[in-house]
Amino acid sequence: MNLPMLLTFFGDHEITYPLWAERKIDGVRCFIVVDDAGRGCAYSRNGNVLHAAQPLADVIAGCSMRGVYDGELDAGTWSKTCSAVKRQSPAGLRYVAFDHLGYGEWIDGGTERSIEARRMLLEHLADLPGIEVIESRLITTDADMEKSFNDALAKGWEGLVAKRPGSPYTCGVRSRDWQKLKPCREDSCESE
Repeated sequence: MNLPMLLTFFGDHEITYPLWAERKIDGVRCFIVVDDAGRGCAYSRNGNVLHAAQPLADVIAGCSMRGVYDGELDAGTWSKTCSAVKRQSPAGLRYVAFDHLGYGEWIDGGTERSIEARRMLLEHLADLPGIEVIESRLITTDADMEKSFNDALAKGWEGLVAKRPGSPYTCGVRSRDWQKLKPCREDSCESE
């Protein structure tokens, strides 16, 4: 089974603008596969079945769009999310989608289609119960990124994710095209 694309740390590579910035969700990475028969199943970033997310996978499968939805499970805090996943309980969980691949693209290990084209395929999820589509904002300068990052922290967010416009999706790869910005604490700055 293919696994989702992963993030690198912002600043570990040369930064070029523009970049799409979106909220970094402090949740559990989850991809939902809706197969050609219309069945949905939720998996962790390591490919394990996430039973707590199955009702959300059923909601997405019911909207009849086949493919793979990449996102995060979120219950408001990291501890509440982990507790729900551990108990295999969907209570309080929502799914925050940020990418979509066709089923064939997922099987093939990714796609060269741009992130903008893939995000357009998420629009049909916006009104589904328990589902949210991540919002993105185009950032064009270091000053704009710094302000957006500080605003995110002031809102209590974990940080931001910066994605290169036009970027492809490569399954299982830690890509320079997706970078995370989080505050660094001395006890948590270890490379993930």
